[in-house]
Amino acid sequence: MPKIGILGMHGSREEHAEKMQQLGCETIFLRNEKDFEGIDGIILPGGESTSFKLLLEKTGLEKTLKKYIDEKKIATFGTCAGIILLSSSGTKNNMNVLDIAIDRNAYGRQIDSFSDEIEIEGFSKKFHAIFIRAPQIKSIGENIKVLARYDNKPILVQSENILAATFHPELTNDKRIHEIFYNMIIKK
Repeated sequence: MPKIGILGMHGSREEHAEKMQQLGCETIFLRNEKDFEGIDGIILPGGESTSFKLLLEKTGLEKTLKKYIDEKKIATFGTCAGIILLSSSGTKNNMNVLDIAIDRNAYGRQIDSFSDEIEIEGFSKKFHAIFIRAPQIKSIGENIKVLARYDNKPILVQSENILAATFHPELTNDKRIHEIFYNMIIKK
């Protein structure tokens, strides 16, 4: 049974845990370095990226996360604030582990949040995507695969060991994007 560590400081951590448990995974909330022992995957949930960055610096977990993601190449899934943390440029809150430039809150304020049906590579049915103060991917590196676009902008991308979305798949009843992440873990 794969063990998934979910950054447990704030944000939509419970929703991600529920999806991964439905797929047969054990989940743990990552709050200190010891919590990383024996994990097979990491989820960086939606939330507020500046708060995440400050909490990561205060707890010293930023270095641990970066080691697991960038050096150990553990499968990682970031949504909304999570993709901001993973990005290589565009914000002061990035960890520089995913070769994309990001623009925080690019669609506007909370009141400008929205949802829409999107096409995702490999899915026979559209996916209902929820964008809450969502970031936009401004550019991608050459080793980044785009799995979905919205208004011709990448919104779901994958690299060697990272899956990242600008929206919140954890807030839907649809597990298909979490299944992509699950398959990344079991194929290792």
